[in-house]
Amino acid sequence: MHLCSNIEQCPFFSSHSVYSPDLQRTMKEHFCREDNPACARKRAIQLLGADRVPDDLLPTDHDRIARLIAQ
Repeated sequence: MHLCSNIEQCPFFSSHSVYSPDLQRTMKEHFCREDNPACARKRAIQLLGADRVPDDLLPTDHDRIARLIAQ
């Protein structure tokens, strides 16, 4: 199993997350522990740079990336 290359810089799963531990665990398994190219956060980091990715961008929120690029 490969870890996401952005796992060290991704603040999405911080200790103050509003998501339940079960949901966080499920999302981490799908998006972080498989280096999933479908992760919107990973794509946004590649397109915008880590400093322009909001902490609350969901790994599934691909529609929001276009709005961030337009800003």
